[in-house]
Amino acid sequence: TFVRRRFGLGVAEAFLRPFTSGIYGASPDNLGAADAFPKLVAMERRRGSVLMAVIADRDPKAAKRQVFIPAGGTESIPLAIAKALGERVRLSTRVAGLTPGSASQPARVHLEDGETLATNEVTLATRAYVQGELIEAEHPHLTDTLSAVTYVPMIVIAVGFPKDRGPEVPAGFGCLRGHGSKARILGATFNSKLNPDVA
Repeated sequence: TFVRRRFGLGVAEAFLRPFTSGIYGASPDNLGAADAFPKLVAMERRRGSVLMAVIADRDPKAAKRQVFIPAGGTESIPLAIAKALGERVRLSTRVAGLTPGSASQPARVHLEDGETLATNEVTLATRAYVQGELIEAEHPHLTDTLSAVTYVPMIVIAVGFPKDRGPEVPAGFGCLRGHGSKARILGATFNSKLNPDVA
């Protein structure tokens, strides 16, 4: 509704629908603009027009935006964090529950093997329904909300070709399937064009 109102039906169908399908795996009709595109909504609220906000916020001195991919691929980020933490990293360790902390008491992470860890902060990087299970004892009112979050089944496949054989990969970030296209993929990212070291 937001995009149709601001940019018209043609833009909504030709650009928004492929974009939300490729990024979120969902129809734009099932997404809220404030959640999916918070910057666009903020621009409109601030200037009354997305285009006027783009023009007003344009900085000719600003550096050109680039996509950053670490030389070893994105896996190198958690590997570097794990290396810095050393023996403090726990792998294959199941969490059974959480007890929130307070100003005078740390939070407690209860492990399935019976051990309890005290910590100042906890980051839940699991699916929403698992988060609901972990906090159910302390915050039962949030469990239903977290359990209602839906996930779109999606498969990511990496494909590589020898440099001297295979199709020519177009220059650019990638592509998204257009609305009405018979292509059997949602989109593709051309990582080797962004950083040859990851290929």
